[in-house]
Amino acid sequence: MEKGKPVEIAIKSSLDGTDQSNIIQVPADYDGSKPLPLLVGLHSWSADYKQQAKAMGPLALKRGWLLVLPDFRGPNLPRNPKAKEACASILAQHDVIDSVNYMIANFNVDKRRIYLTGGSGGGHMAHVMAAKYPDVWAGVSAWVSITNIAAWHGENKGYAPGVEACTGGKPGDSPEVDWEYFRRSPVNLIANALNLPMDIHHGRNDQSVPYHHSVDSYNKLEDAGSAKAALDVFDGGHDFKVGPAVDWLAKQVKDDAPPARLDLTTDEAKSYYYAYLVPAEEMKPGRCDISIREGKEVVVAADSLKELRLDWTAMAVGAKEVCLNVQKATNPMTLRVENAAILEVECGKKIARTWEVDKQKKVLTIAIDPAVAPVEYVLKF
Repeated sequence: MEKGKPVEIAIKSSLDGTDQSNIIQVPADYDGSKPLPLLVGLHSWSADYKQQAKAMGPLALKRGWLLVLPDFRGPNLPRNPKAKEACASILAQHDVIDSVNYMIANFNVDKRRIYLTGGSGGGHMAHVMAAKYPDVWAGVSAWVSITNIAAWHGENKGYAPGVEACTGGKPGDSPEVDWEYFRRSPVNLIANALNLPMDIHHGRNDQSVPYHHSVDSYNKLEDAGSAKAALDVFDGGHDFKVGPAVDWLAKQVKDDAPPARLDLTTDEAKSYYYAYLVPAEEMKPGRCDISIREGKEVVVAADSLKELRLDWTAMAVGAKEVCLNVQKATNPMTLRVENAAILEVECGKKIARTWEVDKQKKVLTIAIDPAVAPVEYVLKF
């Protein structure tokens, strides 16, 4: 491929097998000898993958970065015949990750410096990708973002038809439509990104997207305990300043240490860092709070989950004796501790044995009864 210039390619979707349009760019002197940062640029609400090539291409070249601009199913507009696949659908989310994985597979990407940025509808998608894939990014810079599409539907009538085309209707039309509004509104999921550096900007005079959208998202992060999110409400309007976004991203390097705390909400069965969550019901989010305390105690509180898996190796809990404290479970739940060389399990309550250790597979499986929570298990390694 030609170096030093934007090149259009198709990347196959890992979900539905369709070819998805992308623009990629590599530095003019790229030879693959050293890992390079990857910039992932997201287009706005009414645009497509070509939008950011002129703005982001030169900035990536100047820094010697790799660049990918995914389409993620095109504009969020009624004229898009597949609008329901756009606007942060599960398909669109996977398209962005497929683009990242393509770059990793074909170029020497520094996985500790994968950056994401976008403004307006791109800021919306940046928030969604921060919430759904917080362990991928070294940093996310989001500008003038829509974070609650149900609220925005009533705030900007000009864009309401596009919102309806993507979600299937107006808020309140049906449980199915309301679920789409919920899962495509990142303010509902953004606490997942409490361990991710986030750079959030919004103009206080924005006439397209009220600045409370960014404030609300930041407040959710702050309430979750994030010390890595920053909010800038600037004197301006609906402005995406790509240069400052890239400048901030350039300072970010991913921390590979497992987070000591996760505050997770998921709309699908999915992994986040070292935890895999399976919601108990369709069209209802599953939630879980996980804390690792001094490497000697793991505390879990689950809501509306039917299964929770913990990757013990990825958690890096090294003590020979660890207390697994299940403080809450609102549903009967299977808790699996995987990649764990457990020799013995003791329960802090006199209850029937509901656990099994497979020493060969290094898996502990516990059937959690909500009626006995809170309950502690002592795991001996």
